[in-house]
Amino acid sequence: MNFGSTTTNFIRAAFHGEVCNFSRAKFNAQTTNFLGVQFNGKTTTFSLVEFHGNVLFSSNRADRMFHKGVVSFRRTAVTENVEIVFDGANLSKTELLGADLGRIKFLDVKWNHAAGWWRGRWRMRLYDEECWRTKRQNNTLKTDSYLTQLARLYRALKAYYRQTGEYQFVGCFNYGLMEVQWHQREMEDQPPEGASRGKRLWLWLKRKSRKWLSWEALYRFSSGYGEDYAWSALVLGGLIVGFAAIYWWLGVPAPSPPEIRGLQYISFGAPAALHQTSFWREGLAALAYSLQTASIGRLQYFKDFIPRSLAAEVAYTFESILSPVQIAFFALALRNSSRR
Repeated sequence: MNFGSTTTNFIRAAFHGEVCNFSRAKFNAQTTNFLGVQFNGKTTTFSLVEFHGNVLFSSNRADRMFHKGVVSFRRTAVTENVEIVFDGANLSKTELLGADLGRIKFLDVKWNHAAGWWRGRWRMRLYDEECWRTKRQNNTLKTDSYLTQLARLYRALKAYYRQTGEYQFVGCFNYGLMEVQWHQREMEDQPPEGASRGKRLWLWLKRKSRKWLSWEALYRFSSGYGEDYAWSALVLGGLIVGFAAIYWWLGVPAPSPPEIRGLQYISFGAPAALHQTSFWREGLAALAYSLQTASIGRLQYFKDFIPRSLAAEVAYTFESILSPVQIAFFALALRNSSRR
């Protein structure tokens, strides 16, 4: 199909078929307007379309365009000095894989929302990522070219929203880009055809270790790539409570002599009762000590009464490294979320 004239208008048109197919069409008009168009089918396809003039997809905010079915703009070609504008469109089920996003504007569009029940629920993402995850779960993903193209889309969207100053989207698409790059580690070093069982096992272990024992994995699980402050706060709290349990089990901090006034804060009782602390008082003391270690603090009532055991020293060393780093991750994620 060729659409060629000065202006091509599809103003308030309605397409009611289950499939609306513009695949391989050429829009040669200087301006093509899809204003208030209703695509009511299950699938709308603009794949392999060539746009040789400016195109506008626009609708009112109450009834966003493309809100009823799956839409595909895969491998759409846009010539030089041409601009495509999505204004008020619903792109939550729109495929963009292979499309050139460098000449596309996104104005008040609605993106796909992550549906996970825990980490990353806050972010917006591409529908192509949802399709990729579905194929990955069903073991129908054959090559890593899908991830390569998906990473290219996320880079383009991240750069676009940084340029427009809409930083609430920059964090979302930065998370998506980092997530794709992390999963790409698992696609490397695939066994050649006819490889032995030992060779396949070795390459599988290599791929898994490269993915899970990496800085990207640490960054992901500690703070959601520096974007998820709620998750990073949860991890920080888990570190503090976890080390508090270790300190309690190791008897840290040790009970001090009655003449030390500082421990009255922990004992909640008379100095004579300091050596008969209860289970909860010991737990509170261990938690306070863990908080002190996490913040690299030096409170006086714990200054001279730490047990000199190797296990206590090792636990203290690890927490004094891990917890401050996690506090920095939390501060970074909190800063990035404030920009959203």
